[in-house]
Amino acid sequence: PDAAAGARLLRGAAGSGLAIAQNALGECLAQGIGLPRDEARAARLFRRAAEGGSADAQFNLAEAYAAARGVPESEPDAEVLYRSAAEHGHAGALNALGELYRDGRVVPRSDGEAVRLFRLAAKGGHAHAQLNLAQCYAKGRGVPRDEAEAARLYRLAGDAGLAHAQAALG
Repeated sequence: PDAAAGARLLRGAAGSGLAIAQNALGECLAQGIGLPRDEARAARLFRRAAEGGSADAQFNLAEAYAAARGVPESEPDAEVLYRSAAEHGHAGALNALGELYRDGRVVPRSDGEAVRLFRLAAKGGHAHAQLNLAQCYAKGRGVPRDEAEAARLYRLAGDAGLAHAQAALG
């Protein structure tokens, strides 16, 4: 089926309260896939799915708050949602929470906590976390400086297609 037909099927499942369908329909609306783009409606669906326990929806709603997509910008709200999704092992949320600690935004700056979170996300194969962790090793930020470990992580992230990681390897 085409994207519009898929969105119609999701709409029915989302209407019955299925969190995974609410999140997927929210993603369709956020990206304009099969439906006209509507970030506010997407955020409402993410919220319903997040309240239903969906870590993916918690992450998506956090991203919406972080970038003011369909909701007012609010890093404190994003942090709470990233933390909730991270508690369920969501790699993207672990990485985003690590970035907040690394940068000292909303939470006290802690290179050690950032590294811990990046490491958890990187072990799950999250390429951006691999890049962030590589940068920590390259700079000795939160861990002893280790060029070999940095290169290994840059290669992993580069193999996943991250241009910044590929450039760091030269």
